[in-house]
Amino acid sequence: MFFLSQSYTVFMEILNAIFFFCFGAVVASFLNLCVYRIENNHSIKGLFIGRSFCDNCRKTLQNYEIIPIFSFLFLKGKCPSCGKKISFFNLISELLLASVFLFFFLFGIPYSLFILLVIIYFFAVYDFHYSSIPKSITDIILILSFFY
Repeated sequence: MFFLSQSYTVFMEILNAIFFFCFGAVVASFLNLCVYRIENNHSIKGLFIGRSFCDNCRKTLQNYEIIPIFSFLFLKGKCPSCGKKISFFNLISELLLASVFLFFFLFGIPYSLFILLVIIYFFAVYDFHYSSIPKSITDIILILSFFY
């Protein structure tokens, strides 16, 4: 009986590790989308509502085409409609944040630091792409930090 409970515990740890890795990739993908939409003056509502689309041909992407990491590999880094290359940065950033989420989980880093990681990641990606950080976003973070 002890063996079954021990193997169940190991199995659950593996599932949790896979979850944190996948969740990190999803968060990275969403933050990449937010960076793009904020820079292109989408509304706050537009950050959360609206389908993803190809920047080149404007075709709305299907569900299987927006799965972080796997869709890039499955589509061979190209839009299925027009064939335009998808930025390799998306794949690298999704793998990076997914790996950091997995690292945080494996070493028991407090969940509050996950939020700090996400904020720093957002600023880093925004700065990488546009060499600036929007004042409206820094103002929001400043106000939230006062409440915290």
